[in-house]
Parts: sequence; structure tokens; C-alpha cells
Amino acid sequence: MTDMFSLTDFPSKRALRRGVWAPVIFTPNPDSVERLVLAVVAVSGMEFHIATANAGKRLNCLFGPAAATALMAQEAAVAALRAALVTKGQDALSEARFPFSGISLGPVRSGEAPSMQRLADLWLEATSSLHLAQKPVATASEEDVASAADAIEAQADNDRLPLLVYRQVEQADPDIASFFSSDIRNRSRQRRPAPQKVFIGFAGQKVVANFATLKPTRPRPMIDHIKRLMLDLAQHQEDEATRIDHQRVHEMIVYHRDESDPEYDERHHTLLTDMMDDLWAQGSKFDVKVQPRTSVAAIAKHVQNAERVAAYH
Repeated sequence: MTDMFSLTDFPSKRALRRGVWAPVIFTPNPDSVERLVLAVVAVSGMEFHIATANAGKRLNCLFGPAAATALMAQEAAVAALRAALVTKGQDALSEARFPFSGISLGPVRSGEAPSMQRLADLWLEATSSLHLAQKPVATASEEDVASAADAIEAQADNDRLPLLVYRQVEQADPDIASFFSSDIRNRSRQRRPAPQKVFIGFAGQKVVANFATLKPTRPRPMIDHIKRLMLDLAQHQEDEATRIDHQRVHEMIVYHRDESDPEYDERHHTLLTDMMDDLWAQGSKFDVKVQPRTSVAAIAKHVQNAERVAAYH
């Protein structure tokens, strides 16, 4: 028996649309050739689609707890790329910039498909080991993002700096201490806070701030963690930009040991300088001030002084 079909059953060249596509690449280690495709963007003029890998949990097998940073970086990279494409269209691909280190845009190539969504989906399926073709989605799954948020919170919990600053401010000025987030205040009382997508450690009348400890012993995870906190500040600042009556300074307050610390050698000093340069550069992009201090007392005093100045105005 012969199956009958018409010529219209064949794909039509006329139905295909021409565009360009490029992968969003994650390089876990700059000294390694290993590269992972987190997403694929397809563009034609001002029309675009970003297909995002949906099996980010596979990163847990490769990097363990550090996979959380990659998932957060994926989310931030897609958001940054989408914002650029909305205003610049295809031209955005030639000047793509991402808030996390290790994220870059791969080579831009031409392609054809029925739509930009299909073009992006096809190449994501073909190039990414972090994507399951049978469950294509445009963004990271809520479960993956929630898992990443939990891991970031766990990393933040391991940094005792916000808690130490809070306790010192609380002793000196309970009113100012009330501006610290419920997360930090709950940690002081040994209670587990509810998860937050955007984390803000301190939101006073004058200053909005996050806190982090900077150690040159683990530069890459430290920098990525701090940049995530800076991204939260930038998002908070963007949300607040519409409130003309209440625009506050947003600061990333970083503690590191004094350069005279006997445990630091020349290599540590060089790493610390490079890390601070990286954070200052990121702060310029986000319009977030980076405030380094070498003691908890100095950080507490900085916060108190800023709020006391506000109280007199």
C-alpha cells in the first residue's frame, strides 16, 4: 500500500525566516577550555527570542553548592541581554555585557527557522548539555531558581559580617538597628528567615546596603557572591528610582583584613587589589558604591553616621 501525500507536506523555504543566533556561554574556570551553554538568543532586526537551558540542576553534579552561582548568573545574564535587545535589537549582540564574571556571548551565526523562537530553541537543543529538549522553556524553572536562591542564602548565612554589624549597631542605637532586614534580625535570634528573591541587608533613611566579607583565599566564589548582592542593590535602586521623594544611596559594604595583617603575603595583597578593582568596576556599572572597611566597628560607625546625618535633615 502506498501512502499518498501532497507536495505541500514538504517544508517550504518561503516559510523560513532568516536571523542570527548566538549562545550565552558560561566558563567556570578561565584557565580551562570547558564551556557550558546557558541560553541561546536569536534575533532578526528588533525581533528576538532567548531560549534558556532548563536542566540547570545538572550543574549540581559538576560543581556542588557552587552551582547556585551559575544559576543566578544565568538569570541575570538573560535579564541583561533582554534589556539590551529591547532597546537596540540586533545591534546589542556586538556590545553585550554581563554582570557576572565567566559569562560571555559566543560567536554570532546566521540561521533560518519558521520563527526566532524556533531558531533559538533548535540551536539550544543542539548545543547545550544543560537543556532537556522534551521540556523546552523560555526561562529557568522556578524550582531551579528557588534551589539557587536557597544555596545563595546558605552562602550568605556562612558570612557572619552582617550579623556582627547588626549586633554592634543594635547596642549603640536600637532605632538605627531596626533598619536591618528581618533576615539578619531573625538570624540574630536563631530563626530561619523566609526566602527572598532580592536580598537587602540594611534599608535606612539615607543608605541601602548589603554586607559581605572579602577573602583573597577563594577569589572567584567570593566575587560572584558579592556581585549577586550588588545586583540585588541595583534592582532595588531601579525600583526606587520612580520615587522622587525617597532616593537613597545604595552601597556594597565589604570587609577585608587590613593590609598589615601578618597572615597576608604579597600574593594575597595582589589578589585583594584585583578583587577590589573588579568590584569597583562592577559598582560603576550598577551605580552602587563599594565601601571597603577593615573592621566591624568601622562598618557599624559608617552606617550609624549616615543615618544620624539623615535624622538632622
